[in-house]
Amino acid sequence: MIRKAGKVIMLYGHPMSGKTTAAARIQEYLRKTGIPAEIISSAKSRLKGNIHSSTTSFVDEENARTRSVKDKAYKAVCNAAVKCLSRNVVPILDATFHKLYRREWVYALAKSEGAAVYLVWLVHNDESAIKKYMKERREAGKVSALHTWGQYAIMRQQTDRLEDNE
Repeated sequence: MIRKAGKVIMLYGHPMSGKTTAAARIQEYLRKTGIPAEIISSAKSRLKGNIHSSTTSFVDEENARTRSVKDKAYKAVCNAAVKCLSRNVVPILDATFHKLYRREWVYALAKSEGAAVYLVWLVHNDESAIKKYMKERREAGKVSALHTWGQYAIMRQQTDRLEDNE
């Protein structure tokens, strides 16, 4: 149970696993209990930095440009988290965090700020439901780095699993 700021909540999971929904529910719960919380979304960071793309190469982390662009978005998420902590607000990090080194950035920032990290792992393995949701999001014009099942498969394949000490 989180009682005050000085905590970072990091959501970990593939796209369409429920991270954004979970972030909103966590924020609502914390606010009802008198704890200020702010959702920091990598999708919104990508939009602000104009780094959204629908190409398959944007998903492929073996592409150096993709990695660089995504790193900018994740660094923006981390910087926003530090600002939240300085205001005694709990940052809720809404991003896949599928690369270990990006999760390590969060652990390092939390350590430097004297904060604890709560990692929430979300899993959704129903392929037909995921494909349906991808189609609905696409048709509704919602922002997503993933527009095809092929892109989703690349991201899943390139995911760094959680370490035992996470």
